[in-house]
Amino acid sequence: MNRKLVFFLALFSLFSAGFARVSFGIRDFSAADFRNPQVLDELCTPSATSFWCGARDADLKLVTSKGLDYMFSETGEVVALYSKQQRGQDFGGSYNLDGAQNLIPYTSSIPGGAVLVAGKYGAPQDVESNWVETRYDDAPALEGTFSYRLGNLRVKKTVVVSAVRNSLSVSLQVRRTAPGQGETLLQYAYPGIARQAAPVIKVGQGETFTPNPAPEAVANPSYISLQANNRNTGTALVVRPNPNVEGSGSDALTATPLSANQIAMGKTLPAASSAQVAFELQTYAGPNEMVRFLQEGYLELPGLFQPNILGRLSLGVIIVLRAIHGFVG
Repeated sequence: MNRKLVFFLALFSLFSAGFARVSFGIRDFSAADFRNPQVLDELCTPSATSFWCGARDADLKLVTSKGLDYMFSETGEVVALYSKQQRGQDFGGSYNLDGAQNLIPYTSSIPGGAVLVAGKYGAPQDVESNWVETRYDDAPALEGTFSYRLGNLRVKKTVVVSAVRNSLSVSLQVRRTAPGQGETLLQYAYPGIARQAAPVIKVGQGETFTPNPAPEAVANPSYISLQANNRNTGTALVVRPNPNVEGSGSDALTATPLSANQIAMGKTLPAASSAQVAFELQTYAGPNEMVRFLQEGYLELPGLFQPNILGRLSLGVIIVLRAIHGFVG
């Protein structure tokens, strides 16, 4: 693509974000409402391993925002996640399960934001959930609270969806309701990104990062990401400690590439019967581009985005424009 065109597209993206129309809200959704629900008939054979095969009759919630449309299960898992090519894009209720804009691979064994216990995904029981309106960063937001049981573990989860940001805030508390048989690894996991069979995985640690690391736990991570490629294009999904919550640093956290296209943040739950652990995380999903990472506060993460010379010049212009906007309003 012509470099001048890339430069002006970056500027256009910055200015047009404030003018795009968007309908922010929540409504009921079901698997039958997809544009192509027949793909589940073809997928869900007796030997199928997709998480959808156990969730086809579940009551879902569709949350539409400026940059993303989320489909949440009754336990706060993201079963589908549609990234918008243009801010404020209205899908008109037409969602393809296998479309390129759905960042959650529908063939995966786990949904987005799944809680894994000792590396396994189990069916929740005794589920309770609720959604309320709130505000986040002086913008409208929706807060979902969820409570359920996984064996002898009680899980409480809170997610906050902003009307304007591509970042999802997640608070997760897990406690034992009976004595355990030893320490247990708990992980908050994502199953991949769109149709990418082998996306680029990065793990940040301090001021450094490792691309496509071995499938081993990395202590004290600053982030773990899935990116469609390493050419600063396509889409990305990033999980990190929530910088807006005091005490949510990476201490005791581990980041693990679970496979060629699955990632997780984890903590170890002690064996004591009253033991509990808490996660305070933030996830970004959407364009793998400099402007969005800058606006969402992810650009400083080591190695996540590496702009070329033109990108650095564009970044300087954007910083000046933001300073002017902050002065004149």
